[in-house]
Amino acid sequence: MHEVYNNLWVGGDKDFEKVKDKSGFSFLRCCKYGDCGHKDLAGYDSRGAPKGPNYLSIRKGNILALNLIDAPDPNFIPIEVIKIGLKFIKERLEAGDKVGVFCNAGYSRGPSTAMAYLHSIGDLPYNFHKSESVFIVLYPPYSPNQGIRTVIKQNWHLLNNLET
Repeated sequence: MHEVYNNLWVGGDKDFEKVKDKSGFSFLRCCKYGDCGHKDLAGYDSRGAPKGPNYLSIRKGNILALNLIDAPDPNFIPIEVIKIGLKFIKERLEAGDKVGVFCNAGYSRGPSTAMAYLHSIGDLPYNFHKSESVFIVLYPPYSPNQGIRTVIKQNWHLLNNLET
């Protein structure tokens, strides 16, 4: 688990397990599967999430789980899901919490969302490629799958100064 910005932490399932019961934390789970993932929090048994208000995300207390799979095809990753995550990070940091952004392995969806957040607040004001090179210094395990990377890259300009 790495702190990539003041009180903003990034990691994977193993990191989440170590801190999930700590007070003063809020958690963004950028994954469909796993402990406190979208499927777990929403409680569905089917492969696909049921349509409805919790289709893209579900929040329970200090945890927000996004309906995100690490698909190689960007068509399976709606930018709206990322924006929901960015709003949550902003809200919880402003409330004074430490925020953990976790996907399953800690390489792709979570770090990509954290990088997008840093761009949205102006901390990574560069183009996508330069921002990636800066972010990998902050978070060396960053190694996004092509799907999430393409979605973030294609929407980079929309995430700049995002009203989250």
